[in-house]
Amino acid sequence: MLPLSVLTAWEGLVDRAMVSAGKTVWIHVGAGGVGHVAVQVALALGAEGRGSSCLFWPIANGGRDDRALVVMQLEDPGART
Repeated sequence: MLPLSVLTAWEGLVDRAMVSAGKTVWIHVGAGGVGHVAVQVALALGAEGRGSSCLFWPIANGGRDDRALVVMQLEDPGART
């Protein structure tokens, strides 16, 4: 039995977007529950891509926190030399 996040990521990338080796994908909130699995599925399929992650970044403007968008390169950690 697979967790729902795995099935959601698989359906989105494989069944609907038809991601395959060499294709480029953008995974929004790649650090979230489904996004984390989607990153792993995309890498397993041989896709290249980028993802985003939203986090709170404290800005010295009266103590208010502003959202910052962080963009990351998806890579296979096993491919590092």
